Amino acid sequence: MARILLVEDDLDLCERVALWLGHEDHDVETKHDGLEALVLLGERAYDLVILDWDIPSLPGVDVCKKFRSMGGTTPVLMLTGRGGMQDKEAGFDAGADDYLTKPFHLKELSARVRALVRRSSMVEATKEVIAQQRPDVFYKLCPECGMSFPLDTQECGDDGTILQITKLDPSIGAIFGERYELEAVIGSGGMSTVYRAKHKLMNKLVAIKLLDPRLVRQKTAVKRFQLEAQAASRLNHPNVIIVHDFGITPDDQPFMIMDFLTGRSLMDMLDEKPQVVPLRARQLFVQVASGLSHAHKCGVVHRDIKPNNIIIDIDHKGEEAVKIVDFGIAKVISDSATPQERLTRAGEFFGTTMYMSPEQCRGKDVDHRSDIYSLGCVMFETLTGLPPFEGDNDFDTIQMHLSAVPPAFRERRPDLAIPAEFEGIVRKALEKDLELRYQSMDELIADLESIPL
Repeated sequence: MARILLVEDDLDLCERVALWLGHEDHDVETKHDGLEALVLLGERAYDLVILDWDIPSLPGVDVCKKFRSMGGTTPVLMLTGRGGMQDKEAGFDAGADDYLTKPFHLKELSARVRALVRRSSMVEATKEVIAQQRPDVFYKLCPECGMSFPLDTQECGDDGTILQITKLDPSIGAIFGERYELEAVIGSGGMSTVYRAKHKLMNKLVAIKLLDPRLVRQKTAVKRFQLEAQAASRLNHPNVIIVHDFGITPDDQPFMIMDFLTGRSLMDMLDEKPQVVPLRARQLFVQVASGLSHAHKCGVVHRDIKPNNIIIDIDHKGEEAVKIVDFGIAKVISDSATPQERLTRAGEFFGTTMYMSPEQCRGKDVDHRSDIYSLGCVMFETLTGLPPFEGDNDFDTIQMHLSAVPPAFRERRPDLAIPAEFEGIVRKALEKDLELRYQSMDELIADLESIPL
């Protein structure tokens, strides 16, 4: 028996498929909305996802992309009326494992379900056997929080997520590009891994970002990785991470060489101390806004401004210095871009829900004002210790971004003395209406610098 998530907005078809699979002893849960399905995929473990393409809120192909970018490995079967070759290619590039076109015979669907579940079970069983034989090479990882556990642990002790068997990175100690020794993993996500590396001759530390080997054959993933490098390489500013090199190795491995940062993220700072005093916060926000202002003038919209992507270090003067990192979903604004070059299209869903602008939540095209809204969310959280909008799940949070009024600072933290001028700036940055929001980071910086502190 397999636990299956079926996402289909045709209620009659959804019921028939669920009943059919139920008769075959599968445990089937159904959803009719893309965003609701994505929320479930972040909260629960399934053996298989059956996903329609044309569904409300978020198309199935974008649900699949987002799920894979979150590190999801569950097999996905696209079940859709789109039978064109370009659609099939897009479905597989998004991370689908199989593709079945409507109309279809239920027996064929059953056979494909059995094959995908069997293949997934064999892979997991093989990994389990190998892992038990080599406990020095394997461990278990929580895909939700990133914590590691011994092999005999089944669930994360913190959030209850089913753990995944993970292999210790074999690249540690290897020489990359004939001159960089990979010393340690310093970050990883659904699409890439970042290593600390040392130049053998110059004895200089750098960060090397490598696209996940499983994605190097996916044209869209490689193009998006290249776009990140192009976006970051346009920028030369003290508050933005510098990309020194980008390329593809002879064995087709895309890479990016960047500054190695020794600081910690704003998120780490907030975890340690839930809120930052206004004077210090202003100094940090002016730097973030300055870096983003430079990016916007260079035609780059970050689209994922959040505490994790703001690194705070100490400069040679002993003062706090901000670096904006991770341009992985940045948008490069160019009138000359061809449709094929525009990898992000209307209706696609990118970003981190707690910091996404209303236009991002709707899957609309965004401009630099989306970053202003995201920075408003970061400022609110940094000053009060709590985000402006946080629902019980991603779907609820998105609805709050679309329609809820930001709470007053005194409602969240009546114990704090935050200047009214500061709150006014944050509220203006959080305007739902683009035209009522700050129109540039320079405007926001001018108001920040005018606060009497």
